[in-house]
Amino acid sequence: MDSAITSAVKGFNFKCKKIQKEKSGIVIATDQGAKLLLRSRACIDAIMYCHDVKEFLFDKGIITDRFHLSAHGLPYLITGGETYLLTDYYNCPDGLFADSAAFLAIISELAKIHSALKFNTVSRPAQPRPLLGDEADKSIGNLRATRKKLLKTGRFTDFDMMFLKGLDFFGNSLDNWIQLNNGSEIMALKAEGIAFVCHNLLKEENINNNNGKITIINFAEASPGHYIYDLAYIIKRYILSAPPALSLHQILESYTTHNEISRIEIKFLRELLLFPDKFIKIADSYYFKKRPFVPKAFSLRMEEIIRTKEDVVDFCADL
Repeated sequence: MDSAITSAVKGFNFKCKKIQKEKSGIVIATDQGAKLLLRSRACIDAIMYCHDVKEFLFDKGIITDRFHLSAHGLPYLITGGETYLLTDYYNCPDGLFADSAAFLAIISELAKIHSALKFNTVSRPAQPRPLLGDEADKSIGNLRATRKKLLKTGRFTDFDMMFLKGLDFFGNSLDNWIQLNNGSEIMALKAEGIAFVCHNLLKEENINNNNGKITIINFAEASPGHYIYDLAYIIKRYILSAPPALSLHQILESYTTHNEISRIEIKFLRELLLFPDKFIKIADSYYFKKRPFVPKAFSLRMEEIIRTKEDVVDFCADL
């Protein structure tokens, strides 16, 4: 066995029996069940925030992958120049979003988490992470300047053509975002969101389904922010993961059973779903890193974004 790993597990007061490396981390068979050992690059401030969020939820009766405490009584262990975290191991297979009943159960559990974390007493991190669209005005300005430059040259690559087509399509969404995001109602909503918590990483790999019992894990990217960001994130992943069998009305009905949504929150949700974050990200990555060529993956990703743009628009027709 790896001596560094066995030493780290011992530092959490567990005895290591078997080690298995997986995508999620290092799965450890211990004398007290399967555990997940993670090497963390996060600062201690961020780890403590994550720990406090999980403990706050536990006190409210909501189960997550709580951190085991080290022999020093801390939710992390520093040894050999590495920072380690240890949680119970949860199996999170792919394909969970394709199961309509499971997805509605996930939405219901997420609503319970959001409701529990409203106006929480968790200490704020020193450097909260930016949320979707926080720097949208700057990105949108850069993209429109790029379009102007391309049109002036009159010479286009295939990637340029896809970019111009996408910018034409997403133009209204971008304009609506700027207008809404700078409005007084949304400014107030975002200010209120400082007292809430966003998970920020609601992927299938962070959700366990044990015979219908849903456990949402991995709060490593959690930060203060309005819960509508989380809701938009998971719904958009659902739309794009496979042809959706559920309507937006059904999803929101499941969510609002445990956490009510106001009229302005619905409006904000719609614009977040329509906000072309992936389009902006890939265009920024190409045009502003001065790449001498277009990697094939960029072209394929841009093609996918353009191809699926109507799916999101059609799904939002209920709002």
